[in-house]
Amino acid sequence: MDGVPSAPLVPAAGPVHKHIHAVSAVLGAMMSSPSSASAPSGPPPDGHPPVRRLKARHRHESHRVATPLELFFDLCFVVAIAQAGVQLVHAVAQGHAGEGVLHYAMVFFAIWCP
Repeated sequence: MDGVPSAPLVPAAGPVHKHIHAVSAVLGAMMSSPSSASAPSGPPPDGHPPVRRLKARHRHESHRVATPLELFFDLCFVVAIAQAGVQLVHAVAQGHAGEGVLHYAMVFFAIWCP
């Protein structure tokens, strides 16, 4: 390729490169030793606190509350069903009730029953 400057294959050593290297080192250590995945041996090389793996909680656990992630997941379903409902209202208002109900039912069951 004549006249086309080639880009360096190795990125410049900067703050981003150091973080990428640290993250890849931590991930490599986690993947190579499955027995120590639940309790890291020490802080990662970049000085940030170690990351814990998420563990499922028992359904019958006392004082069990929903986490923010669970609440956000539920909110996504509520918004999706609400948007399908808005489309149903528009279809009924335009005189296409049968088509609107059919589309609403398809979207509802596609969202609710994965």
